[in-house]
Amino acid sequence: MYDRGWSRRDVLKALGIAGTSFELGNLLGCATAQVSTTDIAASLAAIKAEPVVFPKLRENKVQPPERGCLVGFYTTYWREQDMGLMRLRPDLAYRGNSIEGLAATVKSQAFQDFWNSFDFPGRVGNNIEDRKAHLGRKPAVMAFMGPHAWYTNFPTGEATRLAQQGIIPYVYMGSFSQPKPSLRMELADIIKGRYDNLIGDVARQAKEFGDTFGGFFVTTLHEMNGSWFYWGQSSRYVDTWRRMVDVFEKSGANQYATWVWYFACPEANQQTDHPDRYYPGDDYVDWIGFSAYNRDMLPNTHKPFEALIGQSYTDMSERHFTKPMMMSESGKTTGSDQAKFIAGAYLSLKRMPRMKAAILWDHVSFGPLSPGIEGDDKTLTEQSWAVLREIVKDPHFITAGQ
Repeated sequence: MYDRGWSRRDVLKALGIAGTSFELGNLLGCATAQVSTTDIAASLAAIKAEPVVFPKLRENKVQPPERGCLVGFYTTYWREQDMGLMRLRPDLAYRGNSIEGLAATVKSQAFQDFWNSFDFPGRVGNNIEDRKAHLGRKPAVMAFMGPHAWYTNFPTGEATRLAQQGIIPYVYMGSFSQPKPSLRMELADIIKGRYDNLIGDVARQAKEFGDTFGGFFVTTLHEMNGSWFYWGQSSRYVDTWRRMVDVFEKSGANQYATWVWYFACPEANQQTDHPDRYYPGDDYVDWIGFSAYNRDMLPNTHKPFEALIGQSYTDMSERHFTKPMMMSESGKTTGSDQAKFIAGAYLSLKRMPRMKAAILWDHVSFGPLSPGIEGDDKTLTEQSWAVLREIVKDPHFITAGQ
């Protein structure tokens, strides 16, 4: 089907995106227009999404749906963890200078007992109920970050709570200390195998989870084509990613671990280069992900969703047409136009038949993970939730249990 002699337009036509303008029509024509849920329903119904069949991923990995797009949300709670350690149990905070020492601390029984007893709204279980209350149903995917890193354990408890409710876990594994970002796993050391044992421990725990619950999404070292993370734009990135995936392979975890390689869309970020410079190869990637935000404090991002990712989607569809795609990160600063942005985003997603999952962030950016954008509040407003409730009525957008 994909004859390399075809023109670009021939390929895009076969992919189902030729001639797509990603415009939102009358729904969002006026910058100050209120978002009508009736108009959203009619606009979604008017879009005829074509099915896309991808090559089957091996064994028990997360398979993309032939039709539709998995609905997901992101939650984080590393801030609460840091506050808890510093204020409640400062004796448990690691003050050394090695990843191995940090690993021994966070894997200690004292730390684990404290962490398991420390409850707060950001816990995954609490987030399930919150999303269900706002959305009227459970999402198909829930992504979460802190405090999980390669020097800790696989988040079996959180992942189990999701899987037991029919929700696919999406695990972001970190590579540096969140309270102390200078304490990090250097890429050169990962490549040399210094941390194989730590990564191998996570892989074995991941396999145990998979043996019971099946496939899950996992990612690490994300937005690698940007300059804001220490691994960004590194010539060592590809070998680092491959090393981690190979460690999982040796443990047998890759029959479940569904690796999402995701980049920052250059349309929304000036400090990026082309993501393909860091592509590890088809054997090391299961899904391709995108990251793009509309942030009030960053004027270059003041664009509708389709303008933030449209060219990247077209480019990746042509370059990597055997790979399912997902919106790994997206959101809009809280405000009067947040609901409009979200409505436009999901209308655009239905026009992108290769986009098989979409993760919406609903949180505040803060601290060392977000230098320069502390306080960028992307908490979803009630109007945005009303829009989302209307969106998930469309059968194209798949929630848990569908």
